[in-house]
Amino acid sequence: MLSAPTATVVEPYAVIYEHDPALDNSAEGFAELYARCMEMGRVDDLPIKPGEKPTVFYLRHPSGELVDILKDLWAKHDGPNMVASATVAYCLCRVEGWGHDEPTWNGVSDKRGHSMVPAETIDVLRRIPGLIDSLATVVWTNISPSKN
Repeated sequence: MLSAPTATVVEPYAVIYEHDPALDNSAEGFAELYARCMEMGRVDDLPIKPGEKPTVFYLRHPSGELVDILKDLWAKHDGPNMVASATVAYCLCRVEGWGHDEPTWNGVSDKRGHSMVPAETIDVLRRIPGLIDSLATVVWTNISPSKN
C-alpha cells in the first residue's frame, strides 16, 4: 500500500505507484524499502530498472472544505469508486514521466472554484488497475486529524 510523508501539509508530495513497471521490485527488501521511501518522500531512493523512468504523481493535501465535500459524496451514497475518483481529481496536481498521450493534469475548477483534473484524465488513470484507489488511499491516510 502507498503512503506519503506527513512532514508538510502545504507542499505537494511525490508518490510512485507500487506497481509501476519501472520499479525493480525484485530488489532485495523491495517492499520494506518502498514503504520507507514513500513514507519519507524519497522517491529518488527507490530501485529503478536500468534505462527506465517511473511515473511520479504529485498530490496535495486537501483543505478542510475539500475533505467535507468528499465526505458528503460518500454520505450521498456515491460509493467508494466515486469518492476515490473525486479525491484524485481534487488532489492530483502534477505528474512527471507519464510518457505517452499525456492527458491534461489540471485546468478545470468545480463550482466552488477548487482546482481539479478533468474527468477525461481520471478516465485515463482508471485504465491502470488499482491506481486511482491507491492514490486516493494515500490522500486519505495522510489527512491531518484536525480535518477528519
